[in-house]
Amino acid sequence: MTPLLVAAAMAPLVAVAAEQRGSVPAGKTTTVDAVFVFYEQVCLGGAVPEARLTKAPAHGKVTFAVGNRGFRDPKHPCYGKSYPGLVVQYTPDKGYRGEDSFSYRYTYDSDDGGGKSGGGQDFVLAVK
Repeated sequence: MTPLLVAAAMAPLVAVAAEQRGSVPAGKTTTVDAVFVFYEQVCLGGAVPEARLTKAPAHGKVTFAVGNRGFRDPKHPCYGKSYPGLVVQYTPDKGYRGEDSFSYRYTYDSDDGGGKSGGGQDFVLAVK
């Protein structure tokens, strides 16, 4: 069974080549990305992707959490089902304003045979 990988940047970010650029508010935690694995054929979520920082931010911290997502279209056969996924959050250091950046990578189970797939993202954030 092939999973449907749903990766969603949840902050107002614009893709530029392989990096995401955007702005986040100073002094607040912002969700900047999310990755969900879903088997649409049977309306089931896959395992939550595992993540690690490959480049830490210089002026803040990144946390990985589990979030839930669901289908909102009542016409979709999986309407009402929800499934867990990886949520990426950035919190700038207290009082910091300026540019910060970080990178992370993730892996997830890609099939029933124990295979792994993955990806990642690089972020450049303006803390305002």
